[in-house]
Amino acid sequence: MKENTTIETKPPHLLEVFRRVLVSGSDDAANIRESRSCDFIFDYFLERWRKNHVVHKPALLTNLFRSVMNLKSKGIHFRPSGIDSLKGVRFTSHYYYAKLKLPCWYVSTYTKVFFMNMIAYELCPNGPSDRAVVSYVNFMKSLVISPNDVKELREEKIIFNTLGSDEEVAQVYKGLDLWGR
Repeated sequence: MKENTTIETKPPHLLEVFRRVLVSGSDDAANIRESRSCDFIFDYFLERWRKNHVVHKPALLTNLFRSVMNLKSKGIHFRPSGIDSLKGVRFTSHYYYAKLKLPCWYVSTYTKVFFMNMIAYELCPNGPSDRAVVSYVNFMKSLVISPNDVKELREEKIIFNTLGSDEEVAQVYKGLDLWGR
């Protein structure tokens, strides 16, 4: 006689559901082949930096990238990536300039709390191993230093500001705490 066995599965954590939506968006395979991902850029700069420095703590890795206005002055243009994922960061180098494509994001009164919860979830011992949200937030923290950086991203339709002023958006990114500092 055959017994009815039911396998009980635990429902996913609410933050895991949000993370799945944020991290696993639609990727266009052609865009991936034509451009380099943020991971490649980070690895490149990290390797160059490590040749000259000894890493003692995560705080030393926070200034590998420059602000939006600094990169713009060097010929890097910002555009929306059109990929609905935090992994939708794309860098394409051309002869005299480059394009950095970023996923669009609505910054609201809930953005800081949302990202802080997502970061805590990713950094917990049983959390996901790829740290996609932490990487994205760290990258955006380095890009958004001043209201002028926010203005540039807002004009390019990468950041949608629902807070009011660009200064408030800059403060949201400055206030995101990645390493418990």
